[in-house]
Amino acid sequence: MPKKVNDIFIEDSAVAEPELYVDDEELENSFDPSQADEHQVFLNVLLAYDEAKRKRDKYKKFGPIFILVSGIVFLSLIFALESKIDFLILWIITDFYCAALMIRADYKFYKFKKILGVIPSTDEELAGTEEESE
Repeated sequence: MPKKVNDIFIEDSAVAEPELYVDDEELENSFDPSQADEHQVFLNVLLAYDEAKRKRDKYKKFGPIFILVSGIVFLSLIFALESKIDFLILWIITDFYCAALMIRADYKFYKFKKILGVIPSTDEELAGTEEESE
C-alpha cells in the first residue's frame, strides 16, 4: 500500500529522503530554549557551521588580498609622508588583526566540524581511519 509523504503518495519500495533545507527565519521564529530538543539543537549547530564556513571562505579569499593591498597602501604612505613610524605601526597592527581574523574563522570552522563529527576527534579514531585506507 502506498504511503503518504508530504501530500504525495509513494510506493513502499521508493525511499523518501528527508528535506534537509531549513529556512533561517522559520528556525529563528520557532526556537524556544525551554523546549529545545536534540533535533533543534542539531539544526542550530548546523546553521552555525554553515555561517562559520561562509565566513571562513570569505576571509580565506579576501584576507591575503587585503594584507597585500594594505601593505602597498601603507608603504606608499610611509615613503610619501613624514610620519613614517606612525604608518609603520598602523601597517603592523592591520596585518596582525587581519591574520587574527583569518585564524579565528578557521578555528571556529574546525571546531564545528569536530562537533558535527566530520573529522575524527581523537588520535585513536584518526589512526583507525588511516589503517582502513591502507
